[in-house]
This record gives sequence, C-alpha cells and structure tokens, in this order.
Amino acid sequence: MQTQLLNKLRPVTEIIGDSFPVFFKNIVNLFWFQLIYVAAAVACMAPGWIYMMLKMAPLFKMPKDLPPEAAQQLAAQVFTSVFSDLRMWLILLIGMVILTIAAVWRMAAVSVYLEGQLLGKPLGIKESFKKSYGVVVPFIFTAFLTVLAVYAVPLILGAVSALAFFANKTGLGVLGYLGVFVAMIAAWFVFMAILPLAQVIALKGKYYLDAVKYSWRLVRGGYWPAVGFFLLIIAIMMGLLMVAMAAQWIVYFIGLIISVIASLVPFLGIAVMVITTIASMLIQMLPQAYMDVPLVMYYVNREAVKGDGEGRVAQAAKTIPSSPSV
Repeated sequence: MQTQLLNKLRPVTEIIGDSFPVFFKNIVNLFWFQLIYVAAAVACMAPGWIYMMLKMAPLFKMPKDLPPEAAQQLAAQVFTSVFSDLRMWLILLIGMVILTIAAVWRMAAVSVYLEGQLLGKPLGIKESFKKSYGVVVPFIFTAFLTVLAVYAVPLILGAVSALAFFANKTGLGVLGYLGVFVAMIAAWFVFMAILPLAQVIALKGKYYLDAVKYSWRLVRGGYWPAVGFFLLIIAIMMGLLMVAMAAQWIVYFIGLIISVIASLVPFLGIAVMVITTIASMLIQMLPQAYMDVPLVMYYVNREAVKGDGEGRVAQAAKTIPSSPSV
C-alpha cells in the first residue's frame, strides 16, 4: 500500500478500492475517534439542554385539569421565558463553539493517525490528538474564511431574495432563490478544486490562502476525477448508511426479543437494552468513520507525486524508486 501511494499518481478508482482494506484494518481506532467526539459533543451541549429543560419545568408540572386556555397561556409564557433568556443562548453558543473545536480536532487527529499508518510510522490515538492540537484554531479560521469566500454569491443572493419577500416582491424573491440554487451547485464545483484542503491544513501545516493554493496544486490536472472521487465517496457512504440502518433494525429487533425474555431477571432486561443501544450507535458511526480514509489516501498520493518535495510524505516517497505517472 505504501509503495502504491508514494511512487506514482493513482487513479481515484484504485484509491477507493484500496481504502476498504485500510478502513477495516484500522476500524477499531477509527471508531474510538468517533466515540471520543460523540462524548465531547454530549459534554458540550448537555449544559444548554439541561438549562433549557429546567426553564421549561413548569410545563411538566402543569395540572391535568387545567383549562385549555390557561394551559396555552402558561405554555406561551414558559416558551417566551425560555427563548428570551440570553443566558441560555450564551450557554448554547459556548457549547457550539467547543463542539466545533472538537469536530475539527477529531478530523485533524484522524488525518494524522491515518497518514502515520499509510507511511508505516503509526501513531496511537493519544499521540495523534497531541500532535494535531496546534492546527485546530488556524484550521477553523481557514475553513470558515474559505467557505465564506466560495459561497459568498449564494449567500448574497439569499439575502437579496429574503429582502425581496419582505418587500412583497414575490417574483424577484422566487428568481433570487432559483439563483441561490444554481449558485450553490456552482460553488460546490468550485470547492472541489480544493478537495484536499482539510488534509493540507492538518498534515501539511499550510493555512489561509497558502492552503487554498496548495490544495489546487494537488488537484490541478485531475479536477474531474477529483469530482468523481468525491461523488463515489458520497455514494459509498449512502450505501453504508443504508446497511447501517438495516443492521440497526435487526439489532433492535433481536435486542427487544432478548430484553423481553431477560426481563424475568431483575435489571437484566435493562442491561440488554443498554447494550443494544450502544451497538446501534456504533453501527450508525460506520459511514463517518470511513469517509476520512479515502480523503487522506488521496492527499498522501497527490502530495507524494505533485507536492513540493517537503514533509513526511516527501521523505517517505524518497525511499521508494519512482515510477511513471498514470
């Protein structure tokens, strides 16, 4: 695998095919990365949701014999109190910021981990997180500014369309939303020109405009294969999602039967349902755990053949005899 990725430019279909052995070989650790992120997500958002539920407590204590009009008034007062509470929105905002940091850190750490596996210089989960923490902040700002620039046109058109509807200019608003749809598709194709941007930031250590230029350098000359590559990944993820959903139903069905039988023993039925829920959650993580693999493999292959000759990938590539590009 290392030789194939480092000594010649690989067709994207071959990278897709080779991604499955890499995925299944590292599936346990990839799931651990996902579990760590899920735990972080729960920890980030729990305070906001708990605070919201405490604010909504009067609804749960509502008397059953309360007249409908009084119940509606109480509900309206509670919801007004909840959604006008700046402290709740501040807690949720802080949670979202931390959640974004956790998501970016997971992506960077997975990229570092997979690069090490592909180069024959494996790192553990802890080492991967430790090595990638320094790129989190520039990663967030680079990604945000890039998305803002690429999707500037559809965002502006969306704002203009909204203003048109407020001004009762329905025709102009409808045309604007049609323009948003077309512009979103065009922006997606523009974004495909810098497909390995996340890996360039996380693994190459290039940020902002330098990262965008370098990503284009790796894609240049193979733009349409890159578009097809990403669409293939999405198709595979959809297939994995369907398999995961089917597996979840089977697990739930079997777990339900076992829990009914096990309910004859105190607490055993509850334990079975908890195990069933955890198994279903792990199955649901399957598509996301796979997605990082082909993207990192694409980056490693392009970096080895089309990169600037510096860095870990270049050093590994120099130890392998070069072959003609495909």
